[in-house]
Amino acid sequence: MSNTLQPLHHQMRSHVRLVRGWLPMFHIWAAQWILTGMIQWYGSWKLPPWTQPASAMTAALVCIAILLVHGWLPAGERNVSGLRLAALAAVVPFCLAAGSLMLMEYVHAVNPFFMDLFRALLLSCFFSVLGLLLGFELMALGIWLFALSAVTFIRYLGFAPMVLDVMGGLSLAACGWILQNWTRTKAGG
Repeated sequence: MSNTLQPLHHQMRSHVRLVRGWLPMFHIWAAQWILTGMIQWYGSWKLPPWTQPASAMTAALVCIAILLVHGWLPAGERNVSGLRLAALAAVVPFCLAAGSLMLMEYVHAVNPFFMDLFRALLLSCFFSVLGLLLGFELMALGIWLFALSAVTFIRYLGFAPMVLDVMGGLSLAACGWILQNWTRTKAGG
């Protein structure tokens, strides 16, 4: 790791503790992604079509409950109006990307494999941005997911939905674990 980035990483990691209550959301969405992959794997068993949307809705409702319990803004930062604007600005691009994906799928502008690849690539970009701000471990996670996506799509296209959902879910769980570990290290030391 570059010596010029170390102070930034340490400073940014010190702020992760403010959102410690939100970190379980990584594990919730990890479980949802893995469940989606398993539903696709066992899709030949003719599962009801509502199982995937139901798992996503359940994950979203649990995340909303976490936000209600822990607050929409980090503890100690609730009175900062600039933070609200920054949080909104950070969420808007991801909401636009998700809305664009749903729109493209609705009008059948993309093939069925596109969604899985795009979600995995978007997640790898998310990890690389977190890695730039917080540390190389998350950058490596983003690079790994990108490489896995490339190999899966070039060599094993038929398995892509299952592989990328399961591995994307496991990478979300790993990201959550890394962030929780950094908050414990900061709190303990």
